[in-house]
Amino acid sequence: MRTDVYLVPFDGLKQLAGSKDRHALATIREEQAGILADADGLLAADATATCADALAELIDGKDFGAGASPRNLFRYRFALEAIWAHLGQYAGEVWCETADDLDDVFAELGVPLTFTALVGGDSVVAIPVWDDLPCVGAWSPEQAVAALPAVEAIDPDDLEVDDELGEGTAVLLDAIKDAAGRPGWGVVAISF
Repeated sequence: MRTDVYLVPFDGLKQLAGSKDRHALATIREEQAGILADADGLLAADATATCADALAELIDGKDFGAGASPRNLFRYRFALEAIWAHLGQYAGEVWCETADDLDDVFAELGVPLTFTALVGGDSVVAIPVWDDLPCVGAWSPEQAVAALPAVEAIDPDDLEVDDELGEGTAVLLDAIKDAAGRPGWGVVAISF
């Protein structure tokens, strides 16, 4: 499972979603054309709605309440990633077999967060319900700050950074430190 991790200002993310900001929409479409085009490559050949369309719906504040079931729901996860990339900072890539693997590592290290929540928890802004890959989730700014003492207590020599799991753990621990050092910033991720 591959996961892309970002640091984002949660207030900025919440303000942009539903803002109807046409300038921001145009800027994100231009800046993040690669993310949107890559995701569009996953659409069926006869698809009429693109990830850029999903991005516009997120910025316009489309109601995804009960009964709203747009086609190709994964488009919204990639549109959300484009917003993260615009507002925040890419923190790195994590590879693991299952989220449980990193949950176990965090538990052993005493970090009071789970990778499961990061890749399958709160999306911070409203998106259609989806129970398949790609998954999105977040660690809030408050969670990052609360986890910081445990993260800072970890001896880097205890991490086996020569393997995939160790490298992923290092990326996540650095993301927690970086987010905790920026008031209002949290960690978000998309896993596919």
